[in-house]
Amino acid sequence: MDPKSVKEFPERHTDRKRKVDHVGNSLQENPTNVSSVMKNGDGTSIWDESFPFGDFIDNHFIAEKDHENLERYWQSDMCLHVLKAAPLRLVSIARLMEQKVGNMEKKIKAYDEENTELKRKLYESEKNIVKLKENLEELSLEKSQLMERGVELMEKNSKLLMKKDIVDKLCCEFVLKSHQ
Repeated sequence: MDPKSVKEFPERHTDRKRKVDHVGNSLQENPTNVSSVMKNGDGTSIWDESFPFGDFIDNHFIAEKDHENLERYWQSDMCLHVLKAAPLRLVSIARLMEQKVGNMEKKIKAYDEENTELKRKLYESEKNIVKLKENLEELSLEKSQLMERGVELMEKNSKLLMKKDIVDKLCCEFVLKSHQ
């Protein structure tokens, strides 16, 4: 073990039963917002004499019976089982989250494909609408031309009918004159 990684705590001569031994030989942690440990601390470290919640921690979290239980379980298989179970739970949770994320990714991909298909259909529909509008304009123009042609043909028909009437009258007169 690297000597720099071991956290050294100062000697404490006090009536308080702080359990410095529990963490005294633990690995060095990255520095945080906590000040370094001093014999005459400024109260920002839990090991300082003037730390405001020191008694609370002593009474509720670092009791002598906890120390005995820790020593008893530290050497037993139960501790090892607990230490093994926590990562397994984390791995299980990570796999479950991976499954959920995978399912969500599949759904998102399906939605994207459906969205792409709908956009393609919308684009085709818009093109069809433009074509139909052009066809409608052409048909309207053709209809107006056919109506004009129909009016012209009706006028011609009425002229032809008038001419036919004239021809029929003339024929009748001719026949009458020829019989006389």
